[in-house]
Amino acid sequence: MSRRLRFAVSSAKLLALAALILFVAACERDKTDKILVQNVVDQQANRPPTIVAQGPTLPPGGFEQVSYYQPQGVDLWVLVGDPDGIDDISLVTVDVGSVEVLRFIVRPDTSTTGCSKFSYASGDTISADAILPVPATFPGLSFRPLIQRQGGLFVISEFGGSGVGFPNLLAASTLLESWNGGCYNAPPYWVFGPIVVLPPVVPSKLTAIISYADVRYHGISVTVHDATGASASSSFPDWRIVFTSPEEKAAAP
Repeated sequence: MSRRLRFAVSSAKLLALAALILFVAACERDKTDKILVQNVVDQQANRPPTIVAQGPTLPPGGFEQVSYYQPQGVDLWVLVGDPDGIDDISLVTVDVGSVEVLRFIVRPDTSTTGCSKFSYASGDTISADAILPVPATFPGLSFRPLIQRQGGLFVISEFGGSGVGFPNLLAASTLLESWNGGCYNAPPYWVFGPIVVLPPVVPSKLTAIISYADVRYHGISVTVHDATGASASSSFPDWRIVFTSPEEKAAAP
């Protein structure tokens, strides 16, 4: 074979080899591109939760709660949703800006036997204004959780009542102190108490009960939080709750 022919064959082999290398490189690039595309996860961005409904609706004049030995509030509820599913909801909370006592009635122990008996006669009251001038404002609630009842329904039971926003009247006045216990004739029931009223409101220490309280809750808002930290909020109108005892309700003019 001549040198020129051998050179031509060698050149052809080199060209074929170069073409094969380019083809393999192109395939590798194509394979790499495909792997990169497959690794890009097309995740849908988290969508925030929503508040669908809330309640109860404040009736004209506010709520009335008849209490038995402690102030019983109103069940506040909220129905929430989430485009990513209810399981994405992590927490629902309620906040209250402030609590205002508009009026309260104090009934004294009128017994002479040593076993307390609280009178509901029209004149048998102790000056509430001498104990704590009203209106009086108290701190509200912060980040108080609601309990999930079913699906997207969350509830806080007896909102506004004992431990859920009812103001601590005993701590608010230096003219009241704790009752140390003892005998009393039941009924009556009461909203708050028994308590001990101190002079100069009364001539000497006297056991008493609070049989009525008119309370307003300002700045009520609920917030639903999802697992990623997104949230939605909604406000309620100011709530007025009148707490009363059965005897006080019967004695009211």
